[in-house]
Amino acid sequence: MKRLVSILAVAAACASCANDDPVAAQLPFNEVGATGSDFVELYNTSGAPLAVAGYAVTDSRTDGFPRISSAIRIPAGTTVPANGYLVVLFEGECPTAGAGFVCVRGTAGGVSQTRGDTVHLLDPENQVVASVTVPPEAAPSGWTWGRFPNGTGAFKATRRTPGAINRE
Repeated sequence: MKRLVSILAVAAACASCANDDPVAAQLPFNEVGATGSDFVELYNTSGAPLAVAGYAVTDSRTDGFPRISSAIRIPAGTTVPANGYLVVLFEGECPTAGAGFVCVRGTAGGVSQTRGDTVHLLDPENQVVASVTVPPEAAPSGWTWGRFPNGTGAFKATRRTPGAINRE
């Protein structure tokens, strides 16, 4: 029953997630790492750079709603390259950004592998514009919950590839 209440809370928090947000429509969640250094990867599906300043990524509170207080805000001037990636780390150091991705580092929050978790993309006004739920124990240790094929496929256990094409 508690799990159902959490799912309903997330659905209510994301009632307006119809991808009418111009950024969310072009920047779907692509990979979530919940073991080791927690991270979220979003993929720019468009052939043009995408400005994402002011948006934020956060996980859920225990009631299923976004944890606004620990959201990782994307800094001014951040642009995701065309067909590139935005990697958001909940902890740890960003790898050296290459031509195909940009990395933003946070200091709080994380994704729960054992109990499952929902990660949210918030617009600059803290409205949920996209979410992805990672089921409990979704991927073996060292693997991630990612889309395959990259950017468009269903979520499944994938190899850890932050800032790069997802692999089985």
